[in-house]
Formats: sequence, structure tokens, C-alpha cells
Amino acid sequence: MKTFIDPDFSIHTTCGQFMALLTLHLADDPVIPFDLQMYSDAFQSWILKQLDEISGFADVPATQNAVNFSELADAHRSFQKATSNFKSVTSSPEFLKDEAKVKDINKKLRDFQRLFIKKEGLPGRPFYKNALFAPSRDSGK
Repeated sequence: MKTFIDPDFSIHTTCGQFMALLTLHLADDPVIPFDLQMYSDAFQSWILKQLDEISGFADVPATQNAVNFSELADAHRSFQKATSNFKSVTSSPEFLKDEAKVKDINKKLRDFQRLFIKKEGLPGRPFYKNALFAPSRDSGK
């Protein structure tokens, strides 16, 4: 490590500082610092990828008629509204004073994240468990 990768151990120091800050936030923040906007962006990206896949088919109009994305797009818009509402509600002083509400929302955040985990992993890639945030099968991005 000292010879080739991190001679002055600055990378180790930075990682340690990051982990300490992360632990501090997880321990002290009343509401789990969970970025639902990131999920909304990932949903939108996934929808756009699916539409892009369809555009490669020979008969695009027939395929678009067979696969209706309007309900999915509506669901995404509803989720976007809910994420912005969630952030404003859960950061209000009134909300943060109510321990029962804070405990309940933290449990819901924990369970929300678990909805995307597939125990058996993704098809052909069992080592990836998160169905939304796994890298692309083809590009690794």
C-alpha cells in the first residue's frame, strides 16, 4: 500500500473522515438522510431507457401501442410531487418535534429502500441485488 497506492495514507485518511461524517449523520439526524429525489431521477432514467429500447424495434408505433407507458409516466409524476412534498414536510420543525412521526417515517424510508432489493439478484448478474441502481448489463454504467 505504501509503495504503490497511498504512500502518505491520504486516501485512507479521507475515507476515514468520510465514514466518520456519515456515521455522525446517521446517528444524529432525526430523519434518515435518504435522497428520494435520487430515486425519482433513477425512475425517470429507467423510463427513458425503456422508451429508447422500443425505438429500436422495427414497428415502433405498434410496439408503443402494445406497451403503454402513460400509466408509468403518470406514476413517475406523482412520485416526483410526493418526493418534494416529503422533503418539505419532514424537515419542518413541527414534524421533527414529534418522535412518533419521526420513528414512523424512518421505518418507512428503510422499508422503501428494501422494495428494490431482489434476494436472488438480477437475471444473469446475481451479485447485483438492487434492481434500480445496478449498472447497465452492456456498458457497466
